[in-house]
Amino acid sequence: MKTKCEYFFKKPLLVLLFITIFIVWMLFPSTLFFGNWNKEFEVKDKHGQYTAMVYKKLPISPYAMFKYFIMDDDYFIVLYDNKNRRIWKSSPFTSISYGAFSASFGFPSSDDDSFIYPTNDGYEVIYINKL
Repeated sequence: MKTKCEYFFKKPLLVLLFITIFIVWMLFPSTLFFGNWNKEFEVKDKHGQYTAMVYKKLPISPYAMFKYFIMDDDYFIVLYDNKNRRIWKSSPFTSISYGAFSASFGFPSSDDDSFIYPTNDGYEVIYINKL
């Protein structure tokens, strides 16, 4: 008498597909989906050239749940220009909790093209002209 498990493992393509989907789901980034429904707040520079929008991460995979609930990694940042085009998005591996936002943002200016944003480990810098 054959069991369901024996039948399942005789289908190597089905097993490979299941394993691939499981691995992708395990590592699915929590910063993939964002919009007005998970926007927390925004910060504009004084000249109106750039806007940093802070979004809440979504715990949609086991890794994202671990970072969200255990590591207190709740937010990510998206930088927009004055035409509302997305310039940059923070890495899903950068840890940012609400306490990090007690520090300020540093926006690019005419003589300096760096965007400085707070994280749990201090500040991170990206250079806009190098993107």
